[in-house]
Amino acid sequence: MGVDITMSIIKDEEVIAKDIYSGRNSEWFGNLQGEGSSREYDYFPSKYGIPERVPAFVEKAYKGDYYYGFHYIKVGDYIDWFEEYKPDLTAGWITTYDWWAYITKHIEPEEIYMNLSSIPQEKRADYAFHEINNPYNCSTWLYDYLNDNRIPMDAVIVYYFDC
Repeated sequence: MGVDITMSIIKDEEVIAKDIYSGRNSEWFGNLQGEGSSREYDYFPSKYGIPERVPAFVEKAYKGDYYYGFHYIKVGDYIDWFEEYKPDLTAGWITTYDWWAYITKHIEPEEIYMNLSSIPQEKRADYAFHEINNPYNCSTWLYDYLNDNRIPMDAVIVYYFDC
C-alpha cells in the first residue's frame, strides 16, 4: 500500500493553495520526513508539527488519528534551500553511450553508479563521471510551482501523510 501526501500552502489561516501534489513518490516523501537517504535533506529546514495559525482543515487533520508526519516550512526557506543544496542534480559514473543519449536525446541513463568500485574492473574504461538532472526528485516540481505561481515568500507549505 502506498502513502499519500497532503500538501497545502497557507498564510496564517488563509489557504493560498490546497492539495497541490497528487502523486506518490516514496523516496521524496521519506526525504521530506527526515527518513530518506538523500544527503541534501539533512539540511532541509522544515519544522515538525503545524504552525501556530492554520486553517480549520489542517487543525482537524492534526488532531485526528488518520494522518501523521506533520511538517511545515516557509516558502522562502524552501526556495533558499533548493537553490543552495540543488536536490535536482545528481552525479555518478555512466557509460559513454548513456552520456551521449542523455546529451543528444534527453534520455535518462538506465544506471548511474555512485562508486567506481561498483563497476566491474573490465568495464570501467567505458564509464565516466558526469553530473545530470535527477529525474526522480519531486523537489524541482515544488520549486517550479512556487515560482510559477508567485507564492509569497512568507507563506508556509504544510504537509502530512496518510496511508
